[in-house]
Amino acid sequence: MKNIFGIKNSFFKLTGKAKGMNIALSIGVVFSGLMAAPFAVDIPSYYVVHQQLQNAVDAGALAGASQLPNGQAAAETAAYDVASKNLVDGKTLQPSDLSYSYTGNKMTVSATVPMQSFTAGIFNALNAHNAPSQQNNTSNNLTYSAGNTTFTWTVNAGASAEPAARDTILVIDTSSSMGEVSNGQTLLSSVKSAANGYVNYVIASSNKDVDRIGLVDFNQTARLDVGLTSTTDSPNFSSVQNGISNLQMFRGFGWNTYSESGLQAALDEMQAHGRSYANKQIIFMTDGNANLPGSPADYSYSQSAPYSKCTDMVNHSTQVQSLCTTTKYFGRQYKMCPALPSSQITDDLISDQAQQCGQDYVNYMTSVTDAQSDRAKQMGVSITTIRIYNSSTYDTSWRVLQRLIKDPNWTPDALLTYMADTTGGQQYTAEYYDPTGIDQIYSQIAQKIQVKLTQ
Repeated sequence: MKNIFGIKNSFFKLTGKAKGMNIALSIGVVFSGLMAAPFAVDIPSYYVVHQQLQNAVDAGALAGASQLPNGQAAAETAAYDVASKNLVDGKTLQPSDLSYSYTGNKMTVSATVPMQSFTAGIFNALNAHNAPSQQNNTSNNLTYSAGNTTFTWTVNAGASAEPAARDTILVIDTSSSMGEVSNGQTLLSSVKSAANGYVNYVIASSNKDVDRIGLVDFNQTARLDVGLTSTTDSPNFSSVQNGISNLQMFRGFGWNTYSESGLQAALDEMQAHGRSYANKQIIFMTDGNANLPGSPADYSYSQSAPYSKCTDMVNHSTQVQSLCTTTKYFGRQYKMCPALPSSQITDDLISDQAQQCGQDYVNYMTSVTDAQSDRAKQMGVSITTIRIYNSSTYDTSWRVLQRLIKDPNWTPDALLTYMADTTGGQQYTAEYYDPTGIDQIYSQIAQKIQVKLTQ
């Protein structure tokens, strides 16, 4: 008898009974492996297709919910258009693959698609001899048809979305320049109508139950006219609409476009009463020509006209006073002197001291306004700006500062650009004599509904 590594090979002999058990076990192992192999192919494929389908309905639900303010038909069209751009198992979704349901202002998109199954084919082959040639069988999500090659899994997915709550504060410039008249109405009247149009759009949309709206106006100072208000606090936002309608233009003395004060008042209200889960936005409307504030030193010179600390250096200088003329009017003599931005005051008549004073004034105004924009960013508040301008008007305060600092390219528009760019907002512009264009801007902003998945 041969030895293997010093061990008699008789040690390895199997009895007939043991040999039979081993063969049966081997067949079982092989059969189990054969049965497991198809599942090893199908299960990963199933999860890939399910994830593709889930991505499609997620995208569809978000797109659909954003159109809910325009009705269910518009929502379903948008949902399918976006969902069908996501291929599922290499195929484009068909309208019949999707279904829709609604609960309040929530939209649910559901989808069901078949997936070809290798496993189902194995089951079919094993059962074909026991099944009628065309019998269909369904178990769980597996469908197979005996006698042919139709073997599928059914893959299901669903997603719900709803408009996200918004806390919006309307900030409106009521400075004296808003009194310009076109087509029989002031610029402020056009803006008030457009702002109320924004409120009406929210009332008509599915967002009315989750949105809150506040109101701030500013000129030489700012006022919180209406704090953040819901339709529960004030049905149909009537307090906001009344607040807008009652806004009055500034009729006092001196420059009065204090943009930073309006922005600060809105942010103070948002910080005190804004909801942590809401999308927070400020809609900041102005004619664009900020001319306040001055620094504390400027206000110590003149509380009502802080900018005069710099302009007086020029207008009251000996060189400029020498340009004065005397005019007789109704028998009385009047002294007429040029004042900035008069072209009579050439750059050489503006002293270095006056120019630096003007530059310090502009820098201070810019720094404090930009600081509020930075604050908004830190708070997660976006600022959308609306700049309404009159291309035919010679704006005095803007030109005065431009002349004072000897920079013909300087404009206060940079403040609005910084507001929007820093906070992720948008910028809009309109002509003051185009009330329809102003209405459309507020309407477009109202339609920018943010949505969120809820399951």
